[in-house]
Amino acid sequence: DWSSDVCSSDLFTNQIAAELEARGIKRGERVGILMENVPHWVFALLGILRVGGIVVPLAPALSESSLKRLCTHSDCRLIFCDAQNAAKARSVTQDVIELPSEKLSKANVALSPYQAPRDDETALIIYTSGTTGDPKGVEITSLNLAHEIRGVSENMGIADQHRILSVLPFSHVLPLVANGLGPLCI
Repeated sequence: DWSSDVCSSDLFTNQIAAELEARGIKRGERVGILMENVPHWVFALLGILRVGGIVVPLAPALSESSLKRLCTHSDCRLIFCDAQNAAKARSVTQDVIELPSEKLSKANVALSPYQAPRDDETALIIYTSGTTGDPKGVEITSLNLAHEIRGVSENMGIADQHRILSVLPFSHVLPLVANGLGPLCI
């Protein structure tokens, strides 16, 4: 259940969600994330999911032309980025939110009532590496994501005292689930 308090940074996640609502992002619309593996990556993901958006993880190692192709294909409305990837994000679209940002409201923000996603509702569109042709967008549903998080957490035996070092980018599903969301849920 995405509405539960999964981290101590609910306020920041809600600020991101409020910014998305203020920019007119609606349920089912796609929002890209072009960041290194930093906590704000996960906060952006949770904020997007909070408003019912679909997360499009973008690999920072991709060229600008590849990013443009993926963002066009997935119909990204805007991109979250970090300072390291801001220029690349702005070459793809002018609608960019750089995190961390002082521009986000610091106060408790009013959000639309939360609507839990349907099990078959797309949560992520992860692009393949394209080793056998053009990258393909793989839709991961809310239920699939929940099962992946549970499965990885149980199979790896992750406990709250463990510390995770993630060297693979969150734009790939395994590190996102095993190194990002799984430990966060634990």
